Parts: sequence; structure tokens; C-alpha cells
Amino acid sequence: MEKPLDDFPGPHGWYGVEEHEENAANRLSLIALDLPALRSRAIALKGAPRTSEHEEEARSILELAKMIDSNLQEWSRTIPDDWHYRTTKMVYDMPEDVSQSAEWPGPQHTYKDVHIASIINDYRVCRIFCQCVLGACTLWLTPPGQDPQTKATFVHANFVIQQMVDEISACVPYHMNYDMQNNAQQIGQDPVAAEAVGAYCLVWPLYVAANTEIVPQRQRDWLSGRLFHIGTAFGLSSAQVLVMARQHVLTCGPMYPSESAAADAVLEWK
Repeated sequence: MEKPLDDFPGPHGWYGVEEHEENAANRLSLIALDLPALRSRAIALKGAPRTSEHEEEARSILELAKMIDSNLQEWSRTIPDDWHYRTTKMVYDMPEDVSQSAEWPGPQHTYKDVHIASIINDYRVCRIFCQCVLGACTLWLTPPGQDPQTKATFVHANFVIQQMVDEISACVPYHMNYDMQNNAQQIGQDPVAAEAVGAYCLVWPLYVAANTEIVPQRQRDWLSGRLFHIGTAFGLSSAQVLVMARQHVLTCGPMYPSESAAADAVLEWK
């Protein structure tokens, strides 16, 4: 989805009829509502000639991306305490065949339940999108080598994106392993159903992370391997898994660094 949404909020403002009706999940949705329009504007700018009008548009996009990213960070600081992950294990060894491994090296995270973990992953995907737009627009305004601040922007974008992808990677075993889902066990959920729900919730963040080119290729191969595993485990073709990923309503079709010269610039400064 790359078309701007209709103007929002409505007559009652950002909080609906009653402010207390809002919860953490709703707040994240409200913050993310500007992302499709932001992407649409950034994509339109990508091939535009350098004019004063387009430069003004690029700066406007940058300011909106910064505002959304700041709001996302604030959201992450104000979520309920029981929404935070717990590190339950560390994996130290890199598997020989990453495409078949159930775990990526590093911490392994668990959550209160899969629904909460999925919302947190939506937050991470939104941060990835914002950082990609910030990097692409900054590069359009100031080509690499002309301004030290441009390099700093890309370094920071690279850091945030990698952090978000690492955290997505850390929650994959939790989503796909009933034995790690304490809440599902407590309520007596069927193991197959629990793992199917967890896998379904992973498709979108895995798809985004696996197609973000500033992430090391070996990690992207692992993420793609997990997507393939979901498909084979539940009888889905690669095309069907792709359709599932692209059905995400608010932010489908991220502006990956590969869609601009930003990827090369970030990789050069790693």
C-alpha cells in the first residue's frame, strides 16, 4: 500500500470519543497511520530533479519521518511493563547451514503472549521504515562525501535498523515453539494452533527483515529460511507466503535501502 490515507484524526481528535478507550496497541496504530503517505511521498521524490520545490518537499518528508520515529520511540518507553520481552537464553554458535537453523545467534526473547510479541514487531517494522526514509531523503538532499552529517545519519539509520532486525530474530523461536509459550500452555491452547498463530504473526516482520539489504547476507538467509520453513510446515507455497506478507494493511511494501543509493552509502560506512 503506497497511497496516502484520508485525513486523520476525525472530529474527536487522536483519542476518539474517550481518551481512556485508547490502549498501547491503538496508540501504535495511530502513530503508524502517516507511514503510507510518507512512503508515497518519498518514492515520488526518488527520481525527481533537484529543484527548490523538491528540496522543500524532501525536508518536509524528513521532518515527518523524524516526528514519527520519535513518537515510536516514545511509544516503546510507555508500553505496559508486562509487554517487555525477557531474555531466556543465549545462542553463541553460528550454524553451518543458516537456512535450516531454528535460532539466530544472540539472545532469545520470550513475551507474555504471541499477540503482544506481534505488536512489538509491528513497532520494529515501523522503525525500519522510518529509518529507510530518513536515509533515502538525506542522501537525496546531500550526496555522500559532501556533509559529515549525512554520514552520521546513515550510520545511525544502519544501527537502528540492525537493532530492530536483531530483535525480530530473537523472538522467532518463541513464536514457533509451543514449549516457549507459557500463556498458550496455561490456557490450554492446542499446540498446533498456537504454533500456527505464532508463525502467521511472524510472516510480515520476517519478510521485511529478510529484504532489508543493510542487514548481513547470512542473517537475511536465515530470515528467508524461517519464511520458507513456515511455508513448508503449513503447506504454503512461496507465493502464498509472499501474499500473506503483502496483505499487511498500514505499511505494506517498505522502502528498502535497495530502492535507492542509500544501501551502497550505508554499506560503505559500516
